[in-house]
Order: sequence, then structure tokens, then C-alpha cells
Amino acid sequence: MEANELRIGNYVKMPNLIKPIKVSIIDTTQTSRKTKAEPIFLTKEWLLKLGYFELDHIGGIHYVVKGHTIWLCNDLLMCEKNGIILKHVHQLQNLYFALTGNELIFKDK
Repeated sequence: MEANELRIGNYVKMPNLIKPIKVSIIDTTQTSRKTKAEPIFLTKEWLLKLGYFELDHIGGIHYVVKGHTIWLCNDLLMCEKNGIILKHVHQLQNLYFALTGNELIFKDK
């Protein structure tokens, strides 16, 4: 995973840790720009932890939080109806922030 994909506040997996962590610092001074962090695949469970709620609609199942909608697509990949493919939690966090100027709030249930 490249450091430039991340923002402070993104959730990632780290080797040898069971629970995901929230990024609190990004070191871009490394010569390799690669991080040890691993992306977390976006799933229904993660959408719910990030405050989305599920709606069953004629056009299919979708998830909504504060006016932002994610549609369920092939093989549990999430995508916006406009075709933006989201595979990882940090991608959704970054897109949501870019569109709304707000952070998604993680709710560990």
C-alpha cells in the first residue's frame, strides 16, 4: 500500500495486529513510499460500522449515511451509482471526505 493513498484517520490492518488501527501519522520521508499497512476490504459489516444503514430498493440494495449512497455491486464490491469502484475502507473514507468535508465515524459494535 502506498503512503499517498492514506489520510490521517483512515483505518488499516497492520501485520501481527488483530484489530484494525486508525492512521495517526504518515511518514513520506521513506525512500520506498510503501507502508506496512494493509487495506481493509470493504464489506457490509464495515459499512454498518461506518454509520451506513441498509435499504432494499427496487434498483437493488444500497447503503446510506447522511445523504451519501453506496450501491451493492458484483461480488460484494461496493460502488457509487456513478461507477466509482470502492474496494477498501480507506477509499470510502477518502471519497466521503472529498464529497462532504466530513469524516466517517467508526462505530465498533
